Amino acid sequence: MNYLKEINKEIVDKILSSPKQKYLLRFEEHPSTIEFWEKLNDKILSNHDKVEIYLYGNKGKWKNLDFLRYLSNLQRLNINSSDIVDINGLEFTPNLKFLRLDCLYLKDHHPIQYLRRLSDLYLGSTENNISLSFLESLDGLAKLQIWGRKKDFHVLKSGGIRFLTVEDTRIEEDIIGIFNAMHSLEILELSRVDIENLNVLKRLNEKIRITLL
Repeated sequence: MNYLKEINKEIVDKILSSPKQKYLLRFEEHPSTIEFWEKLNDKILSNHDKVEIYLYGNKGKWKNLDFLRYLSNLQRLNINSSDIVDINGLEFTPNLKFLRLDCLYLKDHHPIQYLRRLSDLYLGSTENNISLSFLESLDGLAKLQIWGRKKDFHVLKSGGIRFLTVEDTRIEEDIIGIFNAMHSLEILELSRVDIENLNVLKRLNEKIRITLL
């Protein structure tokens, strides 16, 4: 769905008439009023769990995520913007279940630790080698996709991740050991990874289904 300029009865009725259909609401810039976000939260997000908000653009229009304080019913959020350097504000979305972050200059993932209902997380590449330690607090995380990460892989051993995608990372024996220690892991996808010796993959637990992309 194209960029929304207002929340009116026609828009609300259209979205709510298809409760099983996924809707992607695109925003290239910040709507002008707080009232807009409040109406979106109360009239749409509170009644439809498959509506995803997609923030994008790199023209300095997204300076922060403070507006998320008005979206407490939000369950799906996708951010693709190099303007975003911190994600403070996520703590106001306790019902978030899906989060995708493609923010090249992001400095910290700390606010994600407050999203206790999060089950599906995608972390794009960042210039900074950000720690993954915050993942230890996400007990309900079932699907994780990480791009270009090299730090704190050991935290993946805790929790119940069943589906893991690792992209643009060097895979060595110690990381294979971490994969084997992930007792809930069922599917492992490796994409654009650097594997010096493919024989290390033979050491993966036979219960893990692996795909090389």
